[in-house]
Amino acid sequence: AIRAIPSFDRATEIARRDRFIADGERVVYVAEQEIQDLGRKSGSAVGASKRSIDAQIVRLKIDQKDLQDKLAIMKVGSITNWRAFEGDVNRATARLRNSIEKTSG
Repeated sequence: AIRAIPSFDRATEIARRDRFIADGERVVYVAEQEIQDLGRKSGSAVGASKRSIDAQIVRLKIDQKDLQDKLAIMKVGSITNWRAFEGDVNRATARLRNSIEKTSG
């Protein structure tokens, strides 16, 4: 018996991709808020505390940029192959969420 191949529903795939990208962009936004908050804290900190906060900011910025870059690649890819980038974006999102949790925890 021949298995039926599910049809490609362009509108559904576009909606899925757009939701996926929006979720990633929300994490980028949360990171930006955390970076700003840490920047204010760093301004009044001294010594080891300031160095620790500044290191957290650097880590957040690196992870945030990585996710932004991966989302940008996904956005320009065709709707038929966006899932090829899904794993990379998921990993970058997880790293950024982890960095946010470490700074706000």
